[in-house]
Amino acid sequence: MNVHVIFAHPQKSSFTASVHRVVVTSLTQAGHEVADLDLYRERFQPCLSARERATYYSKPAPAALARFIKPLRQAEALVFIFPVWWFGPPAILKGYLERVWRAGVAYDLKGGDLKPRLKKIKRVTVITSYGAGAAEIRAMGDPVRQVFDAGLKALCSPKARLDWHPLYNVETCGAAARKTFLDDVARKMARV
Repeated sequence: MNVHVIFAHPQKSSFTASVHRVVVTSLTQAGHEVADLDLYRERFQPCLSARERATYYSKPAPAALARFIKPLRQAEALVFIFPVWWFGPPAILKGYLERVWRAGVAYDLKGGDLKPRLKKIKRVTVITSYGAGAAEIRAMGDPVRQVFDAGLKALCSPKARLDWHPLYNVETCGAAARKTFLDDVARKMARV
Protein backbone atom coordinates (compact mmCIF):
# COMPACT_ATOMS: atom_id res chain seq x y z
CA MET A 1 0.00 0.00 0.00
CA ASN A 2 1.19 3.53 -0.75
CA VAL A 3 1.22 5.35 2.61
CA HIS A 4 1.90 9.07 2.93
CA VAL A 5 3.21 10.06 6.38
CA ILE A 6 2.90 13.73 7.37
CA PHE A 7 4.95 14.65 10.45
CA ALA A 8 4.94 17.98 12.29
CA HIS A 9 7.28 18.62 15.22
CA PRO A 10 10.40 20.81 15.22
CA GLN A 11 12.49 18.78 17.71
CA LYS A 12 14.18 15.53 16.72
CA SER A 13 14.45 14.57 20.40
CA SER A 14 10.71 14.91 21.08
CA PHE A 15 8.35 12.07 21.93
CA THR A 16 6.45 12.92 18.74
CA ALA A 17 9.67 12.39 16.75
CA SER A 18 9.99 8.96 18.41
CA VAL A 19 6.46 8.16 17.24
CA HIS A 20 7.42 9.26 13.73
CA ARG A 21 10.44 6.96 13.65
CA VAL A 22 8.35 4.01 14.88
CA VAL A 23 5.65 4.66 12.27
CA VAL A 24 8.06 4.88 9.31
CA THR A 25 10.03 1.82 10.45
CA SER A 26 6.92 -0.28 11.08
CA LEU A 27 5.29 0.63 7.78
CA THR A 28 8.50 -0.03 5.83
CA GLN A 29 9.08 -3.38 7.54
CA ALA A 30 5.48 -4.34 6.73
CA GLY A 31 6.30 -3.83 3.04
CA HIS A 32 4.44 -0.59 2.40
CA GLU A 33 5.69 2.12 0.07
CA VAL A 34 6.20 5.10 2.38
CA ALA A 35 6.30 8.73 1.24
CA ASP A 36 7.56 10.46 4.39
CA LEU A 37 7.04 14.21 4.74
CA ASP A 38 8.69 15.99 7.67
CA LEU A 39 7.24 19.49 7.39
CA TYR A 40 9.92 21.12 9.56
CA ARG A 41 12.84 19.37 7.84
CA GLU A 42 11.39 20.45 4.49
CA ARG A 43 10.98 24.00 5.84
CA PHE A 44 7.41 24.03 4.55
CA GLN A 45 6.16 27.62 4.22
CA PRO A 46 2.75 27.54 5.98
CA CYS A 47 1.63 31.08 5.19
CA LEU A 48 -0.95 31.44 2.46
CA SER A 49 0.00 34.55 0.47
CA ALA A 50 -2.52 37.16 -0.64
CA ARG A 51 -1.91 36.21 -4.26
CA GLU A 52 -2.33 32.51 -3.55
CA ARG A 53 -5.59 33.16 -1.71
CA ALA A 54 -6.91 35.38 -4.50
CA THR A 55 -6.49 32.53 -7.02
CA TYR A 56 -7.36 29.67 -4.64
CA TYR A 57 -10.43 28.58 -6.59
CA SER A 58 -9.59 29.88 -10.05
CA LYS A 59 -5.99 28.77 -10.74
CA PRO A 60 -3.98 25.58 -10.26
CA ALA A 61 -1.78 25.26 -7.19
CA PRO A 62 1.55 27.11 -7.38
CA ALA A 63 4.37 25.05 -8.91
CA ALA A 64 6.28 25.21 -5.61
CA LEU A 65 3.61 22.96 -4.06
CA ALA A 66 3.92 20.19 -6.69
CA ARG A 67 6.32 18.11 -4.57
CA PHE A 68 3.80 18.14 -1.71
CA ILE A 69 0.78 17.44 -3.92
CA LYS A 70 2.24 14.47 -5.83
CA PRO A 71 2.55 12.07 -2.83
CA LEU A 72 -0.89 13.13 -1.63
CA ARG A 73 -2.46 12.21 -4.95
CA GLN A 74 -0.64 8.86 -5.00
CA ALA A 75 -1.55 7.90 -1.42
CA GLU A 76 -3.89 5.08 -0.51
CA ALA A 77 -3.47 5.79 3.20
CA LEU A 78 -2.36 8.78 5.25
CA VAL A 79 -0.69 8.92 8.65
CA PHE A 80 -0.54 12.29 10.44
CA ILE A 81 1.82 12.57 13.42
CA PHE A 82 1.77 15.76 15.50
CA PRO A 83 1.21 17.15 19.00
CA VAL A 84 -1.83 19.22 19.89
CA TRP A 85 -0.80 22.76 20.84
CA TRP A 86 -3.32 25.38 21.88
CA PHE A 87 -6.24 23.11 20.98
CA GLY A 88 -5.02 22.60 17.42
CA PRO A 89 -2.26 21.16 15.27
CA PRO A 90 1.07 22.98 15.00
CA ALA A 91 0.86 26.04 12.73
CA ILE A 92 3.04 24.37 10.09
CA LEU A 93 0.54 21.50 9.74
CA LYS A 94 -2.43 23.87 9.64
CA GLY A 95 -0.64 25.83 6.89
CA TYR A 96 0.08 22.60 5.01
CA LEU A 97 -3.63 21.74 5.07
CA GLU A 98 -4.60 25.25 3.93
CA ARG A 99 -2.08 25.44 1.10
CA VAL A 100 -1.85 21.85 -0.17
CA TRP A 101 -5.34 20.50 0.53
CA ARG A 102 -6.85 23.13 -1.70
CA ALA A 103 -9.47 23.33 -4.40
CA GLY A 104 -8.35 21.40 -7.46
CA VAL A 105 -6.20 19.09 -5.34
CA ALA A 106 -8.25 17.70 -2.43
CA TYR A 107 -11.67 18.76 -3.65
CA ASP A 108 -13.62 20.69 -6.23
CA LEU A 109 -16.16 23.31 -5.27
CA LYS A 110 -19.16 23.27 -7.59
CA GLY A 111 -22.21 25.34 -6.83
CA GLY A 112 -21.34 25.45 -3.15
CA ASP A 113 -20.90 21.67 -2.94
CA LEU A 114 -17.58 19.99 -2.18
CA LYS A 115 -16.64 17.11 -4.44
CA PRO A 116 -13.86 14.88 -3.05
CA ARG A 117 -10.85 14.35 -5.32
CA LEU A 118 -8.64 12.07 -3.23
CA LYS A 119 -10.81 8.99 -3.47
CA LYS A 120 -7.85 6.58 -3.57
CA ILE A 121 -7.35 7.27 0.13
CA LYS A 122 -9.07 4.54 2.11
CA ARG A 123 -7.58 5.17 5.52
CA VAL A 124 -6.57 8.24 7.51
CA THR A 125 -4.63 7.59 10.71
CA VAL A 126 -3.92 10.36 13.19
CA ILE A 127 -1.37 9.80 15.95
CA THR A 128 -1.29 12.74 18.31
CA SER A 129 -0.61 13.77 21.87
CA TYR A 130 -2.40 16.14 24.20
CA GLY A 131 -1.13 17.91 27.29
CA ALA A 132 -4.59 17.60 28.83
CA GLY A 133 -6.54 14.53 29.86
CA ALA A 134 -9.18 12.71 27.83
CA ALA A 135 -12.09 14.08 29.89
CA GLU A 136 -10.99 17.70 29.33
CA ILE A 137 -10.53 17.16 25.62
CA ARG A 138 -13.94 15.48 25.25
CA ALA A 139 -15.59 18.28 27.25
CA MET A 140 -14.25 20.74 24.64
CA GLY A 141 -15.59 18.61 21.79
CA ASP A 142 -12.09 17.59 20.70
CA PRO A 143 -11.72 20.33 18.06
CA VAL A 144 -8.63 18.75 16.47
CA ARG A 145 -10.44 15.48 15.84
CA GLN A 146 -13.31 17.40 14.24
CA VAL A 147 -10.90 18.94 11.71
CA PHE A 148 -9.78 15.50 10.61
CA ASP A 149 -13.06 13.63 10.91
CA ALA A 150 -15.65 16.12 9.70
CA GLY A 151 -13.29 18.16 7.51
CA LEU A 152 -10.29 16.43 6.02
CA LYS A 153 -11.79 12.94 5.73
CA ALA A 154 -14.82 14.31 3.89
CA LEU A 155 -12.47 15.97 1.40
CA CYS A 156 -10.54 12.72 0.83
CA SER A 157 -13.38 10.33 0.53
CA PRO A 158 -16.44 10.04 2.73
CA LYS A 159 -15.77 6.29 2.87
CA ALA A 160 -12.23 6.66 4.21
CA ARG A 161 -11.74 5.12 7.63
CA LEU A 162 -10.41 7.40 10.37
CA ASP A 163 -8.15 5.81 12.99
CA TRP A 164 -7.51 8.13 15.93
CA HIS A 165 -4.61 7.29 18.28
CA PRO A 166 -4.24 9.87 21.04
CA LEU A 167 -1.92 9.94 24.02
CA TYR A 168 -3.37 12.17 26.72
CA ASN A 169 -1.42 13.91 29.50
CA VAL A 170 1.77 13.45 27.48
CA GLU A 171 3.92 15.62 29.76
CA THR A 172 2.91 13.78 32.95
CA CYS A 173 1.97 10.24 31.88
CA GLY A 174 5.45 8.81 32.50
CA ALA A 175 7.97 6.74 30.56
CA ALA A 176 6.05 3.47 30.92
CA ALA A 177 2.89 4.94 29.38
CA ARG A 178 4.91 6.44 26.53
CA LYS A 179 6.62 3.10 25.83
CA THR A 180 3.27 1.29 25.86
CA PHE A 181 1.92 3.86 23.42
CA LEU A 182 4.93 3.45 21.08
CA ASP A 183 4.57 -0.35 21.18
CA ASP A 184 0.86 -0.01 20.38
CA VAL A 185 1.62 2.33 17.46
CA ALA A 186 4.19 -0.13 16.08
CA ARG A 187 1.63 -2.98 16.21
CA LYS A 188 -1.06 -0.87 14.54
CA MET A 189 1.24 0.30 11.76
CA ALA A 190 2.36 -3.29 11.09
CA ARG A 191 -1.33 -4.12 10.44
CA VAL A 192 -2.11 -1.21 8.11
